[in-house]
Amino acid sequence: MKSFTTLCVSLSFVASSLCAAGSVEFIGMDAPKTPEQMAKAYSEAKVIIHTASGGMIERNLSYQTLFGVKDKVGTNKNPAGQLYTASMKPLLDPFGKPLIAETPDSNSLLNVDGSLYLVTHYEYDWILSDGSSAEKTDVWHERAPMSMTLTSIKQDAKNGKLKAVDQYPIDFSKVGGIWIPCAGSQTPWNTHLGTEEDYDLFFTASSGKEFKKAQKGLKAMSELYFEGKKEANPYDYGHITEVAVDKNGKTNVTKHFAMGRGTWEMAKIMSDGKTAFFGDDGTNVGLFMYIGDAKGDLDNGSMYAAKWHQTSEDGAKDGGQATLSWIKLGHASTKEVMEWKEKYTFNDIFEAYAPASFDASKHEGFKAIKAGHSDIEYLKLKTGHGKSGGFLRNETLRRVSWSDDRV
Repeated sequence: MKSFTTLCVSLSFVASSLCAAGSVEFIGMDAPKTPEQMAKAYSEAKVIIHTASGGMIERNLSYQTLFGVKDKVGTNKNPAGQLYTASMKPLLDPFGKPLIAETPDSNSLLNVDGSLYLVTHYEYDWILSDGSSAEKTDVWHERAPMSMTLTSIKQDAKNGKLKAVDQYPIDFSKVGGIWIPCAGSQTPWNTHLGTEEDYDLFFTASSGKEFKKAQKGLKAMSELYFEGKKEANPYDYGHITEVAVDKNGKTNVTKHFAMGRGTWEMAKIMSDGKTAFFGDDGTNVGLFMYIGDAKGDLDNGSMYAAKWHQTSEDGAKDGGQATLSWIKLGHASTKEVMEWKEKYTFNDIFEAYAPASFDASKHEGFKAIKAGHSDIEYLKLKTGHGKSGGFLRNETLRRVSWSDDRV
C-alpha cells in the first residue's frame, strides 16, 4: 500500500477472551475490489473464539493506529518518518523543513525475550513540506535515501491493545544506506527481512532516458545521504536486507549480496530455513529462488530463475496454465559479491548497444533486454562474467539463456 501515512496493527481479540479460549478460528474477507477499498486500511474479517467450556465468542478484526509518520514517539526527537544522512543528521527539504517519508511499507513485530519491538521500513518520499511533488520539480531529487525505525511496543495485559512507547531510527551507514525498501517478511529466526526496489539505480548508459533517471538516483544518494563526501556505488543497492534486534533493543543490519540484486518486492523464507522465493517488481521481470548452503545461511548459496513452460493453449485468462522449471544462475557468497561490486563496472561485464546503434548483421550474440520499464538495450555477456553478472546485474538475472560460464 503506497499511500498510508499511519502505521496500523490489526487486533484479533482481547486478552481476557484468549485466556479462556480452547481454540481460535479466523474468518476471512473478500479482497478489496474498488479503488476506495484499495486505498485504505480496513478489515471485514472476524475471529471466533471457542472457549474451553464449549462457548463461542465472535469478534470483528479492526485496525488501531500506533503512530503516524509525522508523530514523535517516546524519546525520538524527530517525526517517525524522518529521513537521515549517513551521519544520522536529519535530512531537510529545499525549504529547510524535515524530509519525511510518506510510505511505511512493511513491519515486523518481534518478540525478543518477552519484549516487543516493531521494525518499520519506509519506501520512498515524494511530497515536500509545501505540498508539492518532488517528482515534478527541477530543484530537488525525485527520490531520497530511505530509513527504518525500531519502536518499543507495550501490550495491555487486560485488553491486549498495543502501544508505541519509544522509538529510534536504525543506522544503515555500515551498508551504504538504503534505497526504496518495499515489502518485507519475518524470518524463521525472528528477524525483519526487507528488500530494496532498485528502480532508479540499475539502468545503463545504453538505455536512454532511464540512464538519466539512474544518474538522478545516484546523485540523491551522493549529495543527500553522503552529504557530498562520497560517491554512491549503484551496486550497494537492490539487495535483500535483514535487521536483527537483540534483547537490549539494539539493531544489527545486514545486506545479503549472495541473494542477488534486483527490484525486489519481498523475500519469503520457507520452513526449511534456507529456501527463499522472491519476485522482481515490475513488468518483463521474473520469479527467483535462493537456496542457502545451510539453514539460516543467506550469505552462501545458489540463485535460480523460474522458467515458464506453457501447458494451456489459451493464455488470455490469468496467463494460462504452465509448469515451472528452475535455471541455476550460479552459486556465490556475500564476500565474493562484495568484492565484485568494488572491482567491476557495467562495461566490464557487458557489451551493450542502444537500439539506434545496434546492427543485428554486425553484432552477433546480443539479446534485446528490457531496461527498466520502457527502454530496450542490446546486451552480450563478456566471457568470464556469468557469476559476477548474475549476482550484480538485473539485466543478467532476467536473461537466463546464457551458457558460457553458468555454474
